[in-house]
Amino acid sequence: MKDETTQNNFRLNLQNRYRVLADTLMQEEETGINIEVLWGNIRDLFTKTEELLGYSGQKRKEWISLETWGLIDERKELKKKMISAHQSEMVEFQCRYAQKNREVKRRVTRDKRTYIEGKAEEAELAARKGDSRMLYKITKELSGNTRCHTKPVKNAKGEAITDKDGQLAPCAEHFACILNKEAPRNPPRLRPNAIELPINTDEPTPNEIRMAIKELKNNKAAGSENVAAKLLKADITTTTDMLYPLFKVSPCSEKCVADTPAVQPMDCFRVLSEWEVLWPRPRNPARLTQCLRL
Repeated sequence: MKDETTQNNFRLNLQNRYRVLADTLMQEEETGINIEVLWGNIRDLFTKTEELLGYSGQKRKEWISLETWGLIDERKELKKKMISAHQSEMVEFQCRYAQKNREVKRRVTRDKRTYIEGKAEEAELAARKGDSRMLYKITKELSGNTRCHTKPVKNAKGEAITDKDGQLAPCAEHFACILNKEAPRNPPRLRPNAIELPINTDEPTPNEIRMAIKELKNNKAAGSENVAAKLLKADITTTTDMLYPLFKVSPCSEKCVADTPAVQPMDCFRVLSEWEVLWPRPRNPARLTQCLRL
């Protein structure tokens, strides 16, 4: 998505697919919008459009210079010629390939030494300024220690759970225990508030949805719906037009309640996370961003 041509192609395909969805949406507005069906169409639209991007190429190491990459390409071409060469020309190509391989290794060693010396100078400068954050970052890059120190999910016996279904099981038990509690025998007597709080319960405006999309962070893992933030931010105007009918339907309306299927304890947390953020709607658009991350 960093390439401008690729980004323009993605926007064009997204807009063309949305025109077909918009025609269907206009027909559903007369009979009533089903939230699950509408979100499923939007999710499939982004998923199918993402397939046009293809797989990202191999990332080149930043410390290798352009001249060295040119030599690497020349060595690759020599290897292809050596494989397809005749037996009489094999010895000549082997000598040329060995010479080119030695030259590439020397250049790579020199580039890496130059890169490490530059990083050492940056670390020394950061230590003089007292910038411990930059010093730690450089040390981590040079040591190659990029592991993620996340704590594993454990069961009641203290054993680590590796499969995804097993990790969701404790969450399901937790919410099932919370949501299925018996009613209290002596409920508290709460006095009604004399002053009604000025809470805006209107539907979110397109401008608020647009601001929430802009606040999404890139380079983050996609949620359970497999829609990354970079796809939503590729064409903010089209994304806002698609999401506005989704948030326009009030979850308290009779039509929405009738179309909502029975949910399991694990689905209750997702439903509460999606709708309680918006209804009553706070003034801060950053809370709306939390709903778009799901």
